[in-house]
Amino acid sequence: MTSRPVNHRAVAARLRAQPGVWGLVNTYGYTTSAATVASGIRTAHGQYAAAYGPAGSFETRTVTVLGLSVRVEARYIGDAGAPAAPPEQDQRGAAGGEVG
Repeated sequence: MTSRPVNHRAVAARLRAQPGVWGLVNTYGYTTSAATVASGIRTAHGQYAAAYGPAGSFETRTVTVLGLSVRVEARYIGDAGAPAAPPEQDQRGAAGGEVG
């Protein structure tokens, strides 16, 4: 599976408009790709800095979908990096959890 290009500025703006709400960033064919993106978002590092900064403003999680792909989801928790609410339990039956 090849992931589609993502406009990270648009994704970050959508997530900032709904603090504390999990939203889809993108779906990836490899766990390592998903983990790299999730880490970049959380740390606002490299190509993700402009969209998701400052570091700690977003939480991320990955969700494996039917063992075929991995979704990266994120939520805006504020510039201070304090969690808006405890992480939610994945209710879709897919294996998932917090990244990092």
